[in-house]
Amino acid sequence: EFDIYAIGFQECSNAKQWVKAVTALLCGEGAMNKATRRLSQLDSLKKNSSSSYVMCGKEHLWDIHIMVLARSDIAAKMSNIATATEATGFAHVLGNKGAAAVAFTLEGTTRICFV
Repeated sequence: EFDIYAIGFQECSNAKQWVKAVTALLCGEGAMNKATRRLSQLDSLKKNSSSSYVMCGKEHLWDIHIMVLARSDIAAKMSNIATATEATGFAHVLGNKGAAAVAFTLEGTTRICFV
């Protein structure tokens, strides 16, 4: 189990289904209980199985997608959450090339950006 997940997709036209599936897996209580049962032999998962995840930010540019999820206790320590995109396709307008990003400040001191 990790504190923060940053998941990106490129050339993914089915991103809505992926976002829904990842959110259900990390944020849904039913999915977490099912995963906990399947992996009950892992002590670390047993200890942290009550923690849930929160979608902290998501952004997309055409078929480029990024989402950041954090444990709820970590998400409470985040501030200045921002998202951005930069299109670098034709005339720097089209989103067939470029990037999507999510950034935040953790505990008021550490700045993190996922691109």
